[in-house]
Amino acid sequence: MTYCYGRILWTIFRRSVAGTSSLQQQQRNKAGRNTNLLSTLLMVTTVFYVTITPGYLNCVVQHLCSCIDPIILKIFNILLCLNLTINPFIYAMVFSEFQQGFLKIIHCIAN
Repeated sequence: MTYCYGRILWTIFRRSVAGTSSLQQQQRNKAGRNTNLLSTLLMVTTVFYVTITPGYLNCVVQHLCSCIDPIILKIFNILLCLNLTINPFIYAMVFSEFQQGFLKIIHCIAN
């Protein structure tokens, strides 16, 4: 995941440097979109690492010794499940088009 987001950020940076001969208004719009995309990618990556890291640490510790409390194991499992479910909500917070599509899906499921 880090590699994928790194490549996306590199592509955004490369395009923004290549487009320096454009009009100032276009540059401002592009800079705003890039900033929005960058903040979204940072949020998604941060949430990914916060929710996945305990699970990986759990695997290492369980391999070395079976000394983790079952309650902590349940918390790690909940964090792993949150990793799968929280990304659509992050995208819905940031992108209005995604939010509209997400609300349509929720509306269809509710009815």
